[in-house]
Amino acid sequence: MSFEDGKDGEVRITLVETKVHELPDFPECDHPGLAGYINSNLTPKSWVKPDTLVLIAHDEWTTDDNKAHECNRTVTIAIDSSGKASIQSVQEKKK
Repeated sequence: MSFEDGKDGEVRITLVETKVHELPDFPECDHPGLAGYINSNLTPKSWVKPDTLVLIAHDEWTTDDNKAHECNRTVTIAIDSSGKASIQSVQEKKK
């Protein structure tokens, strides 16, 4: 498995002889006062081991008082030999 950040701004992930059959459900941030939609994205950060991937989960939303909010979660995922992915840890930062 490899992870590379391309010069063109694209992130490339290559899995060699590993198939992830199903990703786990990612924990969500609380969205108090949500008024409308949540803009979410998931970005690969790095492979810390051949079977462990770190992702950044980012949410943005606006509240009833028209203020913008953000929440970032660093999610570490382990992939076992059968291709099952599981969440190992989550660290959350809110703005």
